[in-house]
Amino acid sequence: MTKTRIAIALAVAALAAPVAALGASHNPGHTPTPQGNSYGKNCAANMPAGMTRGSAAYRAYFNPCVRAANQAAAAARKAGDAGSSSADKTRGADACTKQAAFAPPRKTAAKRAAFSACVKAAIAAQKATLGG
Repeated sequence: MTKTRIAIALAVAALAAPVAALGASHNPGHTPTPQGNSYGKNCAANMPAGMTRGSAAYRAYFNPCVRAANQAAAAARKAGDAGSSSADKTRGADACTKQAAFAPPRKTAAKRAAFSACVKAAIAAQKATLGG
């Protein structure tokens, strides 16, 4: 790199740092949400027994579970009823049912276990979101 390019890169970095700090400031009206990977942690923690990470069954379970947990947490934030276990369970089951991987019929034990694990992860995501 030439000295000019290095100087330009340093100037851009110096200008970008204050802008990034402004974006990270606290917004008092903002409802705190877990970081994106915490939904994945909930799904991984609640995965069905006998399922191993990296297996085809895990890959088929994990992404739909994260999407369902995200949908359930968003619905919980919208409803704002923290601590209502029946509402959490209903929202979790609804979000998981909307995912093709967990849609009925769940005729096999593996599909029932995956659906149950998805609901548990969605409930955990709602509790993490609202602190319930």
